[in-house]
Amino acid sequence: MKVPPRRRLDSLGTAARLVAVLLFLAAGIGSSRAGAVPADAEGRKTPLSIHVWRYDFAGEGAFLADLQGAYQRQTGRTVELYQGEWRECSRKVEEWTGRGIRYAPDMIIVQDADLPLVLGHAASLEGRFPERFLDSFYPGVLAQGRVQGVLTGLPWMVRPVALYYNADLLQAKGVAPPRTPQELLSAAQELADPPQVYGFGVPGNPSGGAAECCLTLFRAFGGVLFDQRGRLSIDSDPGRQTLEFFSALSTTHGTQPEVLTWSESEVAQLFLSGRVAMVIDQPWLLREVSYRPPPFKVGIAPVPRTEGGTEHLSTDCVIIFDTARDMDACVHFLQYALGRDCQRALAGLGVPSVRKDGAAGLPEGEGWEVYRRALRDGRGPSAATWAQIAPVLTRTLYGVLSGRATPQEALDAIDIDLVDDPEYVRLGLPPPKTQGDN
Repeated sequence: MKVPPRRRLDSLGTAARLVAVLLFLAAGIGSSRAGAVPADAEGRKTPLSIHVWRYDFAGEGAFLADLQGAYQRQTGRTVELYQGEWRECSRKVEEWTGRGIRYAPDMIIVQDADLPLVLGHAASLEGRFPERFLDSFYPGVLAQGRVQGVLTGLPWMVRPVALYYNADLLQAKGVAPPRTPQELLSAAQELADPPQVYGFGVPGNPSGGAAECCLTLFRAFGGVLFDQRGRLSIDSDPGRQTLEFFSALSTTHGTQPEVLTWSESEVAQLFLSGRVAMVIDQPWLLREVSYRPPPFKVGIAPVPRTEGGTEHLSTDCVIIFDTARDMDACVHFLQYALGRDCQRALAGLGVPSVRKDGAAGLPEGEGWEVYRRALRDGRGPSAATWAQIAPVLTRTLYGVLSGRATPQEALDAIDIDLVDDPEYVRLGLPPPKTQGDN
């Protein structure tokens, strides 16, 4: 899975809001209680270490600093928090899991699709957390931390998607915000007036969101990645409808030219400049629109879907390495960092909460309510199989958008018979460690 676009947002003009949120953070998370923090035999509290990655949202640095400080004041335990760039994540994971004599932080954030990479090196989280705590997460979000039913990671950040549209342009053209994929296609064709404006922006670059875009529409058409037998089911009616949608967009100039060269972030900037009428994107775009409004009114709506279609989302998960110096203390810290008060403070900065009771902290507005719905209804791909699925989706989409294949020819060219078995079973590896293995 590709690294999601991150944006460094200008916080000028948002000082009052940030101050209010950070005051709440300092007071709120400082009063949270997750139980006593264990110490070693001599009473000393071992420092904890966690490696996170920059999301570059306004207030991020202050949030993390206050999280560290409040936790240390409450527990007397130091949290060594290291921050890096997302492009380093896979390399770091390979480095920390591939050495004979390994050093690794106690905890690390990984994308849900990368969970199979840490199998055998991550402690199983089964039975470590109270059921009441686990029940506080959105079910679809928590499910992304499971690999074939084994809870390997907890959700840290979540990225639901929504439809953004140029409300002024739609009104001028007499086009209603689309509610189904068929209406989305018709609206894109109606709004397109190349080269001044294109109807619907598509990230077609293989490394810039093509597979995610394809999966989002596949879900919207009611597609299920694996059938009841557990076999890959892209070659299905929803799969065919998805590719026919993209084919029609391309051949009728409903999307931007040279579509295979565009990444998600480039398509988003095309939308903000008024050159594309509609785009599907993550919450960072709503924050950017709030801070730096474009010269037109922006509307936001759920991703158009058919009856039976579902919302698509991706999740970044936090895992505990099996080399953690104090497993119980790591569990305690995660209950604290992912507790209601911390999550509400984070939501106040415009970051959707992974918890059902954290959504109350999101800013008011129609757009945020759209994301609340996506979190309630959304689901992601199987973490154990995404590495195999993503190239398949990318190749089929590439064949259609390039004109090299019809939708049916692209589906016929799928040369993988994938069964949703655990990654460790396919590779002959041991299962993730359970609590009794320590």
